[in-house]
Amino acid sequence: MTTDEFFEPRVWHRLALGVEPIDAVTRHPIGAAVQVGREVADRRSAHRRPADPIDPLRRRSDLPLETSGTTRFKLRHGRTVGDTALIRVDDPCRCYVPRRFSMPLWTVADVDIGHIGAWYRLLRPWLSPGPAYPVPGGSTGLRGRVMRAGVAIRWPRIVAVNNAGLVLGRAHGDERGEFLLLLNTVGTAPAPPGPTIDLELIVRASNRPRDTSAPMPADRIADLPLELVVRSPAPPGQPDLDNPLLRGEVTPRGYTTSTTRAPMTIRVGRMELTTAPIEFTP
Repeated sequence: MTTDEFFEPRVWHRLALGVEPIDAVTRHPIGAAVQVGREVADRRSAHRRPADPIDPLRRRSDLPLETSGTTRFKLRHGRTVGDTALIRVDDPCRCYVPRRFSMPLWTVADVDIGHIGAWYRLLRPWLSPGPAYPVPGGSTGLRGRVMRAGVAIRWPRIVAVNNAGLVLGRAHGDERGEFLLLLNTVGTAPAPPGPTIDLELIVRASNRPRDTSAPMPADRIADLPLELVVRSPAPPGQPDLDNPLLRGEVTPRGYTTSTTRAPMTIRVGRMELTTAPIEFTP
C-alpha cells in the first residue's frame, strides 16, 4: 500500500500534515503508544510578553491530531491551521523522550494547483528511548542523569564516542535530566569485540539559568526546544524524510557543549547505571 492509498481520497486532499513517529532503536513506526498534538496559543496568555520557542512561561493549548489507531497521525486543513504547525510528540508513559517541531505546511491552494501527495506532507521524527523503554535483552548501554550543581538539567542531548571519536550511540534526556543510551546494536545483534567498551559522554544542553525556587510549569514540555523542520519539496527526496534533524542528531538552538567529557567503561551485553550524575559544565 502506498502512502497516498493510506489516506483515502476524501481525506488526503484536505491533509495538512501526517506524522509518523519512529522508534530510534528499532527504526520502526511507534504508533498509538505516543501522543501527537498541535500547539495553539492560549488566549488567556495574550497579555503576557512575547516569548521565544523554549520559554517556559509561554502557555499553549494542545490539540490532539487525529488517529485511527494506526502508526500515523493526521492534521487536516481548517480555519485555524495556517501555513505553519507547531507539533509536539509526547509519551506520558516515558518510554520515549518527547520532541517539538515547527513545520511549514502545504496550503490548500498548493494542493489545488498540483498533485501534492501525502508523502510530501509527512513528518517522520525519531524518538529516543526514555527511562521506561523496554530494552531488548542483550543490549549494551547506559542509564544516567545530567545535573549541574545538584540541579537536574532539562532535555540534555548526550553522545557517546570512543577514543577515535567514532559515535557509538546517542540519547535524549528528559525534564529530569534522565537518559537511556543504547550503543549501536539492537537486541542480540553482534556486540563489539572485548568484554568492555571505553567511551566518553559528550553532553549538550541549554545554558539558560533556571529559577529553582519557581514552581514547575503545568506543561512539563513547555520548555522543550523547538526544532525547525524545512518543508519537503514536491516530490521530496530521501534526505527530506530521513535526515540528522529528524533523527535527533542536530543540536537544538541555544544549546551549549559541556566543557568536560565523562569517561565511562561499560560491559558488553549489560545495561550499566552511572555511579554518579553526569555534571554539565558549560
